[in-house]
Amino acid sequence: MSGRVGDLGPKQAEALEQFRARIQDILPHLPAQHDHFLLRWLRARNFNVQKSEAMLRKHLEFRKHMKVDSIISDWRPPEVIEKYLSGGMCGYDREGSPVWYDVIGPMDPKGLFLSASKQDFIKSKIRD
Repeated sequence: MSGRVGDLGPKQAEALEQFRARIQDILPHLPAQHDHFLLRWLRARNFNVQKSEAMLRKHLEFRKHMKVDSIISDWRPPEVIEKYLSGGMCGYDREGSPVWYDVIGPMDPKGLFLSASKQDFIKSKIRD
């Protein structure tokens, strides 16, 4: 069984139900609540419910710390990042996930890292 929606084994389906029950307190704060979203966390940890829960809770802490939900409206990247950091989305893979590319050949990483903070680079990738 692939561990995807519609292709779950009995143990995987049970793990999904346990996972959903254990995260009831944070479920309303998640960007999505459907099985497809929750199964991503379970597959990432081989359907270990405890590890999946810990990873998801840590993810929510990161989202809160980085203010992900308001980053587009409240944060503007420094000019050097907008001007010289290359890359972009080029489409979607066969599972529907976005494919992102970064062109690093002509980039001057030392100059960029001296001109902007590490947090600015992280936020720019989140924002994109």
